[in-house]
Amino acid sequence: MIHNQNVNPATTDIESDAPDKEMLFVYGTLRPGGVASGKLPLLHCPVGTATVSGVLYDLGAYPGIVLTPNDPANQQRVVGDVLAISRKTLRFADTYEGYEQEKEDASWYTRKRVVARFNDGSSVLCWVYAVNLQRFPKATHVESGDWLKHCETKTEWFPDTWPD
Repeated sequence: MIHNQNVNPATTDIESDAPDKEMLFVYGTLRPGGVASGKLPLLHCPVGTATVSGVLYDLGAYPGIVLTPNDPANQQRVVGDVLAISRKTLRFADTYEGYEQEKEDASWYTRKRVVARFNDGSSVLCWVYAVNLQRFPKATHVESGDWLKHCETKTEWFPDTWPD
């Protein structure tokens, strides 16, 4: 299941896990200000807005990123936010995204390592959930690379883009 809506961050025990163990790049509904930003347990710390090399797609109610080579000359960038999270929160995000490491080929999203670049030129290695675009043949390209900006003018939220 993708974007498991039954996961409840309020009942997820993460007290014993420090928030500085992993970095996660979020580019869609989990971004601060996104419709699902409250789905992550409270134990996370926003690091800042950044970009990664990739192409953003509109899958309907959710976005998906297809990663491209990390080349500074690459103009294909996706805007998102880097969060410092605990490993337990990362596992929670895996569940929310429907990602299972043992079944990566069957997942709609896979968790990958990526370099995120901040406006000041610094960068950080993070996790990101990349979409298996072959499963979404009707997905449309988001020209701006910014899901939150795209949502300001988005009119159709549930087009027939999801696989059967």
